[in-house]
Amino acid sequence: MICSILQPHYLPWIGYFSMINNVDEFIFLDDVQFIKREWKNRNKIRKTKDSNDYSWITVPIKKESQKKKIFECEIDYFYDWQNDHLNKIKNVYSKTPYFDEIYETILSKINLRYNFLSELNIELIKLIMEYLEINTKLITSSKIIVDGKKDVKMLNISKKIKAKKILINKLSENYLDKEIFDKNNIEVIVQNFVEKKYKQCNKDVVLEWIPKLSIIDILFNCGKNTKNFL
Repeated sequence: MICSILQPHYLPWIGYFSMINNVDEFIFLDDVQFIKREWKNRNKIRKTKDSNDYSWITVPIKKESQKKKIFECEIDYFYDWQNDHLNKIKNVYSKTPYFDEIYETILSKINLRYNFLSELNIELIKLIMEYLEINTKLITSSKIIVDGKKDVKMLNISKKIKAKKILINKLSENYLDKEIFDKNNIEVIVQNFVEKKYKQCNKDVVLEWIPKLSIIDILFNCGKNTKNFL
């Protein structure tokens, strides 16, 4: 059995879903420290409908949550961020081929009121998985009691779920101690994902390629064919 362990991101890029699609069990690492300016509460979309640049959409979290674990981070509703995100998305993507389908199936759920950031992130990921017919088993690390930090924690989670292999991304390769996994007979596999170009367009106008945007960009442009790019 092969697993992968990643923190729950907000509308992550397609490489994240490639990892989910290529393992038997995917663990959301939600019981580690929240770190600002990463991917847990923000992601990139095209800046305007005819722009060749990107902009950020960010979910605000309560100030005290910035010192907590991810699953404890509370969303801050001091302003209508949901309407802000959805309006930006509409303005940029309303003329794309699969806008209505993706908006109604997935993005309209942003309007639901979630108390915790991880709940929002995981629910949106589940909806995207369902749309793409990805059936990987999902687990949250906060429900698995293991000791350790960083690679030791990942090792102990892998052992707990009886994984024989673990799929990691290139970033994890920089700090993960492969030797401790070898000693425990767990094979470490590094993801070799290369994002394929797809047609990014606005109605009949083909735009300049912008890589590593939120997966919603390719969903709006390719619909269910997105799975062919995983």
